[in-house]
Amino acid sequence: MIEEAIILSGANDDARKLFQIGVNADADSGYNKDAKDPGKYEQEGQKTQFGVEAMIEYYTKMLQEHPLLSYLEDAFGQFDFGAHKAFKEKLQNEFPHVNMGLRQVFKTGGFARLK
Repeated sequence: MIEEAIILSGANDDARKLFQIGVNADADSGYNKDAKDPGKYEQEGQKTQFGVEAMIEYYTKMLQEHPLLSYLEDAFGQFDFGAHKAFKEKLQNEFPHVNMGLRQVFKTGGFARLK
């Protein structure tokens, strides 16, 4: 609905992207810290769990379907360094316009770059 409103407003064009979308996935809250089944992300309760590869596929599909999406915050658990690294590499290779984490947003010019 937000994307449709942005498109209909005519604010974005080929030369300028006045509006972009960011998502805070808050994956840390669903990260399974149980030693018996580590590295899984619970979606909609414990019965639905995804591994890192499935989460990367989910985010990839989301980025493909929503071209205005240019920022992801908390895509993986705070201490899931392997997942962060793998996803960051995928972003750099396939979605270089997408920032991950607040530091990256401000490092690349922050919100001021939209002016």
